[in-house]
Formats: sequence, structure tokens, C-alpha cells
Amino acid sequence: MVTDLHQNRYALIDDNIVKHIGTQEEKDNTEEGLLWVPIPEGIHVRVGFHYDKKTKLFTRIRKPIEVEKKELLDKVNSIYSQKMRQLTDGFSEFEIMTFPRQDLEMYIYTKGASQKELDNNLVFLKALANARGVPFDALMGKAVQKSKAFAYASGCITGFRQRFEDNITACDDYRVLDEIEGHVNKWRDN
Repeated sequence: MVTDLHQNRYALIDDNIVKHIGTQEEKDNTEEGLLWVPIPEGIHVRVGFHYDKKTKLFTRIRKPIEVEKKELLDKVNSIYSQKMRQLTDGFSEFEIMTFPRQDLEMYIYTKGASQKELDNNLVFLKALANARGVPFDALMGKAVQKSKAFAYASGCITGFRQRFEDNITACDDYRVLDEIEGHVNKWRDN
């Protein structure tokens, strides 16, 4: 079913609480006597918000700030896990377990080690090149490039997660917490 993204949204209100957010069609197809209130364009409303019939305003019912901080930290960690999984998508868990060894061998290779050190320490990558039937230097160049790209991307993702955690932990104001959540949502959607 294709929905028009610009169609009107309505809140189903019961006991001054938003119980459901629906479309004009949903509103028109429910029993009479239910209170449906149009949600003005650009207004953010979620299930669980309070609706004041006198002022016609929707407000978020707040939990204790420590509870909301924990929920936001959980959300950040969930987004972080999803983003990190996307980085490793296509790799088996066993191949991922070899990444630290590959990094160690790449470090030894690029630091200018003696031939004896190379022969004694480049076990995994030499075996990998041999099994794949590719020249060792070509494999090493590709491995170094991929390792750097992964390190940069995972460093950025981890840095954002830690920054959000620091800001959430230090926060003691609902307004600031809401601003942080807005940034978290933008991070999630990028």
C-alpha cells in the first residue's frame, strides 16, 4: 500500500493521552464517539503524549531524567551496534576474529622489519596469499588499505557513541537531553 507522505495525521485520544497516530482513512473508518484530533504539520507527537483539550496542545509526559538518560544511552548503543555491524557486513565472524592478527602482521610488515622478523611473524597473511593464489605484496597493499578504511570508519562511529555517552551522562536538563536526542536521531539516519 502506497501512502501519501503529505496526508493529514490524526491522534486518537483516550483519557487525554495519545493512544494511536493515524491517517484520515483510519479516522474515518473507526467507530463514532472516539476523539480524533488533527496533528498540525511540523508538530512532533508520539503515542503516550498528553493532549490538553483546552489549549489543544500535545506535550510529552516526562519520566525521571535518569530514566530518560538510560533509555537514550540504550538507543545510542543500539545504533552504534547497528552501524558497526554494517561495517563488517559480508564478513564471517571467524574472519572478523582474524582482524587483530592481520593488523599485527601489517604493522610488522610496514615498520621495516628484518627479513628474519618477516619470515617469523607474517604467518597468517602469507598463508592467506598462498591459499588465494595472489602475490603477497598485492594482498598486503589491499589489506593495509582496507584496514585503514575500517579503522577510520570504526573510529568515527565509536567517537560519536562516546561523545553522546559523555553528553548524556553530564546532562541534567530535559531541554538539553531533547537536543541530544535530536542529534542522536540524525546520526542514526546518516
